Amino acid sequence: MVDHLRRLSRSIRGIGDPLVAAFARAYLAHVATRILGHTDYLREILLETISDALIVFQQMSATDFKSIRCVQQAIISQNQYLELFSPALDWILLHLGQDAPKETFFSLVQQYKDTWAHSLVLVPILTHFPARLISKHARQMTQLIKTSILLTSDSDKETRQPPAAAYKALGVALVTSDPPKQDRLAILNDVWKVVTKLQDPQQYVDVAEVFVEYLLKHFSNNETATLLKDLIRHIKKGQAYLKMQRQLSSIVHKVMEYTSPQGGFEQLFAMESFLPLVDMLDKHSRKEIASLILGQFISGNTKTSDAVIIHSLIEVGRILHNSLDSLSSTEERGSVSSLLIAFVSSIDYGQDLEKQLNTFTECRRAFANLDPVTRELVLRTSHLAMQAHAAMRGRHNKRTAAFVKACLAYCHITIPSLDSVRDRLNLFTHLAQVALTNGMVVQAEASATSAIALLPDIPLTYETELGGRIGGRRTRTVSSEPAMAEFVASMGV
Repeated sequence: MVDHLRRLSRSIRGIGDPLVAAFARAYLAHVATRILGHTDYLREILLETISDALIVFQQMSATDFKSIRCVQQAIISQNQYLELFSPALDWILLHLGQDAPKETFFSLVQQYKDTWAHSLVLVPILTHFPARLISKHARQMTQLIKTSILLTSDSDKETRQPPAAAYKALGVALVTSDPPKQDRLAILNDVWKVVTKLQDPQQYVDVAEVFVEYLLKHFSNNETATLLKDLIRHIKKGQAYLKMQRQLSSIVHKVMEYTSPQGGFEQLFAMESFLPLVDMLDKHSRKEIASLILGQFISGNTKTSDAVIIHSLIEVGRILHNSLDSLSSTEERGSVSSLLIAFVSSIDYGQDLEKQLNTFTECRRAFANLDPVTRELVLRTSHLAMQAHAAMRGRHNKRTAAFVKACLAYCHITIPSLDSVRDRLNLFTHLAQVALTNGMVVQAEASATSAIALLPDIPLTYETELGGRIGGRRTRTVSSEPAMAEFVASMGV
C-alpha cells in the first residue's frame, strides 16, 4: 500500500496546472493519513509530496509566472494567485506536522531553505509542527521569518519583509512551550525590533496579542509596560483601535490574569499604559473589565492606603459609574453601587484623616450620580469627624477643629444632592448630632434647620422592599408617622 501511495504521489507531477496539482496532493495527504495514520511511512510520502510542491513554486517564481495565463493576462495578481494554494499547503503540512519528530522537521526546513523560502509555506510549518520543536529552535525560526518572501498587496514584486502571520504563529509556539531560558531575551529582541516598525496597526496587534503573554510569562512588568506603551502608540493612528476590540480585550484579560494573582494590584497599576488601554475598549468591554478589577480587589477583603491603587481604582470606578444611564435597570445600578461602596469602605489611611477626607472628596466627584454611594460617603466623612473627636478626647485644638468643620461642610453640601427626602432628613439629623458631639453649635443648628425644612416634603407613606422573593420585587406600603415621631424625639422636642 505504501508503494501505491508513493506512486500516486509521483504521478501528480504530470498534472500541468500547478493549482490542480496542489489540491491533488492535499487529497492524497488526506487519504494517506486515513490509511497509514501518523507513521513514518506517511511522513516519508508527505515529505516527497511537499518537496514536489516547493519545486513547482520555485520554477513559477523563477519564470515570473509566465506559464500562468490568468496572471499574465492580469486577471488576478501573483499574490492573489498564490493565496489560492494556501488551503492545500495548510492541509498537507497539518498532517505532516502532527507529532512529527525532529528529523522530519529539519528535513522540511532544509527543503524550504533550498527551494522556495516563502511565508506561504513557513506560516503552516510554524503553526502545525510541534511547539516544542519550534520553541527550542526559535532563534533559527526568527531568521527564517526575516528572510522569507512575502508578496505585497500593492504590487506583484517580491519583497523580503516579515509577515505578521509568521511572527504570530511563532509566538503561539513560544507561549505553548517555553523556549530555552538563555534564548528568551534574544528571541524577544529579534522579534520586536522588527515588529515595532510595522506600519499596519492590525498586523502589529495580531503579533502583540500573542507576545504579551510571552512577556508576562518570562519577563518583568517593565517589559510588559513597554509593550503596552508601544501598542497604544500604534493603535492610536486613525483610531484603529475601534476595529480591534476583541484583541484589545484579550490583551487586557491576559495582563490581569498574569499580574493580579502574582504581584497584586500594585504591579497592575504600576503599568502606566494599562488604564489608558482599558479606556480604548468599547463601553461594554470597559464595563466588564472594570467590574472584574473591582470585584477581584474587593474579594481580597483588604484595606488599602496605597495612593496609586486608590487613584487607579477610582478611575476604574468612574468607568463603571459612567457606563450607567437613564436606561440602566435598577438591578444594574444596585450592582455597581455595591461594588463602589465596598471600594470606598476599603480606603483606610489610618491616622491620616485629612488624606482620607481628600480621597472622599475625589470619590464624591467621580460617583456623583449614585445616591447609595453618596450616602455612604457622607456617613464615612461624618465618622472621620468622630475619629478626630476620639483622638483628641473631645478637646479639639485649632487644627482638629478646622478639620471637623471641613468634614461637616463636606456633608452639609453633599446631602442636598440626594433624591430621597427621607435620606436627606436622616443624614441632616445624624450630622446635627455629630456636630453637637464635637461642640460645633453653629454647624449643628444649620443641620437641624435643614432637617426641619424638609418635614413638609415628607410623604405620608412610602414603599419598602421585602426580602425572600426570587425573580421579582415585593414591596409594602409603610406610614411615615413613626419616622416623624423618632425625628421629633431626636431633636429633643
